Amino acid sequence: MSRTVSSALLSLTLLAPLGAKAQEPLFGDWGNPAWSRYFKAIENRLIGPAPSNSDLAILLPTPTNADWSSNNQTRRLVAMNGWGELMPSLQWTYLRNSSKRISDGYKYFLNAAMLQRIGQGNASEDLKNATRRALDELEFARSDYKASVEQADAAYESYASVTPKPQRLTKAQFFKQQAYDVQIKVKDRALKEAAGTFDIISGGLNDPDIALLKDAQIRLTNPNQKIRLPASNELLNDPDRWQEYYITTIDKSMNTFINDYKPQTQEINEAQSSSQYFESRWKVNVSVSFLGLFRAGGASAEQITREKHVRTNTTNIQIGFENLDVFPITRGEWYSQNVIDKFGPTLKPSEFNAVFGPGGQLEVVPMNLLVGKGMSFTVFADSQSLDYLYQHFHASADAGVMIGWWKLGGSGEYSTTKENIEVKRFSDRITFSDLSGRPQVIAMAVKYMAGSIKPAAAAAPLVSAEQMTRGLKNIEAIWTAERGAKALQDFARPTLMQNIRLQFQ
Repeated sequence: MSRTVSSALLSLTLLAPLGAKAQEPLFGDWGNPAWSRYFKAIENRLIGPAPSNSDLAILLPTPTNADWSSNNQTRRLVAMNGWGELMPSLQWTYLRNSSKRISDGYKYFLNAAMLQRIGQGNASEDLKNATRRALDELEFARSDYKASVEQADAAYESYASVTPKPQRLTKAQFFKQQAYDVQIKVKDRALKEAAGTFDIISGGLNDPDIALLKDAQIRLTNPNQKIRLPASNELLNDPDRWQEYYITTIDKSMNTFINDYKPQTQEINEAQSSSQYFESRWKVNVSVSFLGLFRAGGASAEQITREKHVRTNTTNIQIGFENLDVFPITRGEWYSQNVIDKFGPTLKPSEFNAVFGPGGQLEVVPMNLLVGKGMSFTVFADSQSLDYLYQHFHASADAGVMIGWWKLGGSGEYSTTKENIEVKRFSDRITFSDLSGRPQVIAMAVKYMAGSIKPAAAAAPLVSAEQMTRGLKNIEAIWTAERGAKALQDFARPTLMQNIRLQFQ
């Protein structure tokens, strides 16, 4: 089968309106109409034609290499951990938040859910309090163990950074010399004992919900749910400096994806492809043109004029891939979405907001990645616009073409360098094709928890607003009653005040 643009795996065709001229140009207003249709195409591919309030798509600002395609297993695991464990910010383009890990947010959620459930049970207060203390002990022991490991790792990292490798002790030797091995062993034993105590005491509650949460707590505590990895690729060949991370991987074979070629075509037109979610939430945040010229050294007045001409006269863009597929993010037994779905709605509003609310510990959770290979862009426009694009692309080493946030053919932080781009100019269109063969992440699907999980209703107040108003009026009436006012006047009489002073002399 010929691998031409017309038979690309995915063809996202952004069409100008037929017949009457649209009120808003297809690529005017920063290309908002085009962005909306493209966003809808990504939603369809990642989530389906009718996305729920909790399943959202996030676009990659620039297609990023699917770095878990490396032949080195450790590199693959490091990359997978970064995509699945680090929480992205809630916005329409992907921004990784390195300070928030899914495992930390999940631990916070389990503690909040457990304490909430203990308080709702029918057990005696003594047993409830004992269970709370056992949970506090377990959480302290887990945090204490983690802090000891991190302290020891940090001490070895400081030692290793100033000691040449030939003269350097191994991590095990260093831990033994500094007695960190004994400290970690003691903390590990305390953690296991706390887990055992919690298991025994909470079992006395005889509550199936607490049993489910307890099981989740114990799975999270299991050291077999962690793996040692380098914090960065620079430490790849120095295993003594690796750290512990919860197991997070990406499903499906990348080798199979790279070697597969599966034609599929999808045509998007203005009447059917706008994204309601994009229009209602993200449209005002767009500040980068969907289609334009780009030069690293800046744009001249002539270039700005040319770019405007290209945007105005472009009628159609086709975005194709030789292969496109969804890669699920998977986590170890330490994580359970079922537990979140069951107990998330039981959290009181304050705890719910801390976990799932804006900036919360589990505001969004990465679920799937959309990966493409062999991208191609075909721009349909007038002859002058096509000449501008062709000439600009070949102008100099730093010249490139922007389609959306994809920068094609330039140097530096570009999606694809000029050496890997094939350009074909036809009478009515120009095509840019990526020949690198690299798989690249196009978008991410996330679960926005607050979209489907709602907090438990706040506890009813002891008195109603009407009762409170009536009570305040009664108090005011007593305070201002004639008897009360008369007593206050008598108390303040000069002769009475003088007698009081004399008594205290």
